[in-house]
Amino acid sequence: MKAHQWTKKQVETAKNPNYSKLYVVGPALYKALGDVKDKNILEIGCGNGYWLRTLTKKGAKCTGIDKANNQLALAKKEPFSDKINYLFGDITKKTNLKSNYYDLVFLEHVLLEVPTIKEIRKLFEDAYRVTKKDGFLIVSDTHPIAPHLNMSNIKVGRDYSYFKEGYIYKI
Repeated sequence: MKAHQWTKKQVETAKNPNYSKLYVVGPALYKALGDVKDKNILEIGCGNGYWLRTLTKKGAKCTGIDKANNQLALAKKEPFSDKINYLFGDITKKTNLKSNYYDLVFLEHVLLEVPTIKEIRKLFEDAYRVTKKDGFLIVSDTHPIAPHLNMSNIKVGRDYSYFKEGYIYKI
């Protein structure tokens, strides 16, 4: 599978929260997190920084990492960006993120953008490394069937069948 590259049009349209962010993920996330005041939060694949802005407004100390420069450029133009630490990087590679530092590590719609099982394992290893011992990780992602439904930026071959193979990666 090939990693997705964000086009200018996709970056602009992703700027506005969709139904899922507003009515599904958002309410569940806020309920799960409770009071975030003064908590250190890292979002992996932060994109345009939507979640980081909402959590910063609630008093969290936020950091976002993304490997799409055009997404980060947009994030840095948005309100509250001066209070958010945006980092360019790929968490499936070596990062300088502090170990045992974040109360919460969060990722949304990232896993289907990671091209190999090896890189997914590395992502979770690093997420675990940077999360405090009493912290937690929240993962919100699309079901692997989504590429067939045109709900994602990931494309699979015409002969791929989630129901036959179970996953899009070859182990």
